[in-house]
Amino acid sequence: DYHVIAIHKDTTSQKSYVYDLDTVLDFPCPFDVYLDQALVELPNIKSIYKRIYRVVTADYYLSQFASDRSHMISPETGDYIKPPPAYP
Repeated sequence: DYHVIAIHKDTTSQKSYVYDLDTVLDFPCPFDVYLDQALVELPNIKSIYKRIYRVVTADYYLSQFASDRSHMISPETGDYIKPPPAYP
């Protein structure tokens, strides 16, 4: 499972904001608030389930990042688990 957020640093105020379409926090949310309330470390979780972060630049994301939708296909049947989005 993965979750994608965008972090933007306002060059005027020097404050950073998180844009997360799947949160109940403010949109955009100040980075320090997001860090304290959404990225809480869970102390009793097994190490194999701990979060892993991958940070990519906006340029890389826009030019290279894509999903092949393989995570949406049932390994048993080879069919989509739910209908995929209409866009490529």
